[in-house]
Amino acid sequence: MASIINLDNATPAPPTGLTNVEWQGDSSTPRNVSAYVPNMVGDTGSGGSAGAVPGPAAGAAAAGKFLKADGTWSVPPGTSPLTTKGDLYTYGTANARLPVGTNGQVLTARSTATDGVDWEALPTATTSQPGVVQPDGVTIDVSSGVISVPTATTSALGLVKPDGSTITISGGVISAVGGGGGVGVENDVTSSRALGTIYQNTSGQLLFVTVTVVASATGTLLGFTGASSPPTNALAQTSSVSGYARCVTFCVPGGYYYKATTDTGGSLLTWTEWTGAGGGGGALTRIAQQVLGSAASSVTFSSIPGSYTNLILTIMGASSSGSFGNDQITYQANGDTGANYDYCFSLCNTGSLTGGGGSGAAGTSGNLCYLPGTGGPSGNAGISTTKFIGYAQTAFRKQATSTGGWYNPSNALWTINVWNQWRSTAAITSLLLALGSGANFLAGSTFTLYGEL
Repeated sequence: MASIINLDNATPAPPTGLTNVEWQGDSSTPRNVSAYVPNMVGDTGSGGSAGAVPGPAAGAAAAGKFLKADGTWSVPPGTSPLTTKGDLYTYGTANARLPVGTNGQVLTARSTATDGVDWEALPTATTSQPGVVQPDGVTIDVSSGVISVPTATTSALGLVKPDGSTITISGGVISAVGGGGGVGVENDVTSSRALGTIYQNTSGQLLFVTVTVVASATGTLLGFTGASSPPTNALAQTSSVSGYARCVTFCVPGGYYYKATTDTGGSLLTWTEWTGAGGGGGALTRIAQQVLGSAASSVTFSSIPGSYTNLILTIMGASSSGSFGNDQITYQANGDTGANYDYCFSLCNTGSLTGGGGSGAAGTSGNLCYLPGTGGPSGNAGISTTKFIGYAQTAFRKQATSTGGWYNPSNALWTINVWNQWRSTAAITSLLLALGSGANFLAGSTFTLYGEL
């Protein structure tokens, strides 16, 4: 009689390191029986068991995956999963590949994404967005969220072009490269200006104003500025007798109000304004300003940079001298107290177009304009503008010109023009200002130093 064979997947046990096949049969007659090898069981900490290799999923080869001891197909540590131009290497719970996004998308952090980041489209820009300025008459392209000015030209309305400069428009970026000479654009505005009328500097830049009138009687022409209207700071004044011309020049900061008036009438001859300093020659930069909170015997500007062509010093103030005036402003450069200063000056007052003059040599300080004392009316002050030409060059002695005016109620309205020289070729790096009488500058006196390119 033939022996009976029992097909069992457990007995006898397989050799060490191997596994028995699994048997399976159906219910047909005769019954069909087959065997298969079970998949390996990976190690999860206590060891696994032998078996068939699990089949890799589609794309596993392209991703460079290998069979790990835990029975899964994975990319080996240190091996890049990247396959396509622009792919990013990311990590959520394992190293992973983030496929490149579509054109115009940006990478955004997103906590709900598998790897914490995702691609998304930019929000659509509009010409009415806050902070977007559209030059008048120029089309702004906001496609794909990029703001550009493809049709702009150097003469397009709304674009500010410094005089003599070059405007370049490339890739929607507008840039201006320096202009040459002057303080900007000169505008003859005589036909739209009137004496005594208040105007405002809306250019956003420093405005230079020159006004000339023909006097109808002996008197004074004054230029006023102020942060509020009406302007009350008298920055420039000049005097003449009837029939002669008077001229004042003063600066108006952006947003400030200004006007020109005469105390005895006259006809406006010219009114010229300069705006738009473009970074070329003549542009002014305020280096420093000192407004005295209390009376002081001197004012010092130190560490003056040498990066400009000329220095311009403006002064508005008064002397503590008890007389009506006239107290001359003096200066010393770089702490030099030696006999190295020369000067020459001419005066004009309401009593005479040739009010006098004088000169001096080898003084221990340079002489500028005059300030009135406290003997005059309340608020009486003098003004002056001094220009040090080529202050930083070292080839020639340092020279300066100074113009100014003040009211002395004892005898006249005065204007003065001064030339002075410091007998040194050194660059000016500091200025000490004082009064010739030894008195103090009164509180409120204002000293401003500009650099001119």
